[in-house]
Amino acid sequence: MVETVWERAREWAAGLRAADPALRFAAAALPPRPTRARAVESSPGLVHGTLYARHLLDLGDGPGVIDWQRFGQGPQELDAGTFLATIWRIGLEDERLASEANLAEQTFLAGTAGLLNACAVAWYRAAVLLRLACKCVRRRSDWLAHGHALLREAVRQTEAAG
Repeated sequence: MVETVWERAREWAAGLRAADPALRFAAAALPPRPTRARAVESSPGLVHGTLYARHLLDLGDGPGVIDWQRFGQGPQELDAGTFLATIWRIGLEDERLASEANLAEQTFLAGTAGLLNACAVAWYRAAVLLRLACKCVRRRSDWLAHGHALLREAVRQTEAAG
């Protein structure tokens, strides 16, 4: 599951390079994969695989998780990075939700501090942002601005991860 993320990330970057010359340079700023020395992932366990924010439900007494089609074994940082990327995208897409998205991100990071490798989370987050940028090129009328914003955040995440 983990290797698939990095293999697909190369495909997503290639798709962006083909879509627009400006995106080609932004996608080239992303390193091909994390530095393993700093991005030590947690031991493999059950992961959702595509834990987008829309896959979480508030059940009142705790969260519920739906859409388990891509579950498997992997590091918890994979699901954390995916979740954080999609929360960030919610704030990007709807300015009215940006502060709530930021609060959700900060709450999640505070609640998982010390449990996850922050560097690995940032790398997975960057990979998912790259995927989302590639998807928006195919689906959105305002794809160029949206794609650039997603790529800028992906680059910021990889720089923060080291």
